[in-house]
Amino acid sequence: MGNFQNRNKNNYIGIIIVLIIAIFLLFIFLIMLSNISKQESEHKEITYDNLTTVKEVIEYYKSTYVSEETSKEKGFKIDINLVLSKMPYDENDVSNEEYYNNLINDIAKVISYKNFKMIDKENDITIKVTCKNKNVASIVINDIEDYFIYMDSQISMKTYSEIKPVDFEVTSEVLQRVISENWSNGDYFGQRDSIYNEYYIYFNQGIKARTIQNKIYNIVFDKNYNGNVINNLFPGMSLSEVKGELGKPSFESEEVIGYKGNNIYVFFSDGEISVYRVSGTETDEFFDLADKFINNNMDLLEFMN
Repeated sequence: MGNFQNRNKNNYIGIIIVLIIAIFLLFIFLIMLSNISKQESEHKEITYDNLTTVKEVIEYYKSTYVSEETSKEKGFKIDINLVLSKMPYDENDVSNEEYYNNLINDIAKVISYKNFKMIDKENDITIKVTCKNKNVASIVINDIEDYFIYMDSQISMKTYSEIKPVDFEVTSEVLQRVISENWSNGDYFGQRDSIYNEYYIYFNQGIKARTIQNKIYNIVFDKNYNGNVINNLFPGMSLSEVKGELGKPSFESEEVIGYKGNNIYVFFSDGEISVYRVSGTETDEFFDLADKFINNNMDLLEFMN
């Protein structure tokens, strides 16, 4: 009887030992399986079709992911910290707009089009993105909306300092007075009707004007303006008529042509003539001030006025 009980006891001990070994081996197997799965996940090839996280999107575009956190700025859900692999413009002033648009749109997609910020502290770039109706509604880079349009215009404009001036006559009496008084912020245009996008609007006179630091820096004449502005040219004339009068433009796009005079730049577009001053070193001041003051919605035409 005693021997039988001892055998049963030994059997139980053996079974327990086998179970412990089995559990231990299963535990080891699960750890190995987990590590294999983790390694496969880490080494998974990132393709455009399997992007599901912000980190994957950023790395797909060869930038460096740093972190994500809830944004402290009102109106934004997420702050994404990263180091961008491409600057907005390269050393030859070639735009990387397509890269930025693709990166931003793909990030917006994986976070279900919540408003977000991209912060690159290393390169001092902050991008604010707002979304609406499952689309990117606006992109603001370093507090400038439509950043690439603005910068393209600025880069083009900076080359004007090397362009030979075109000889033309200022025939607008109000513009003559503004120039003679060194563009001071005087009462030249009559009763002001409104203010829009930092421009004073004089509707009946057909004039818009903007001042910076108490000086007029831009005057826009529209079709309501009664009279010539440059030579025999008035708002509403075709670009071909302008070229016939003034010759080859200093600047030309499909919608705008511009000329550098001795003391003004003048741009002609559909229905408007836009003028701002050229005054030696103050030309550089214009671009510095533009960085600070021009941060609204604008296309190339709006930059010219």
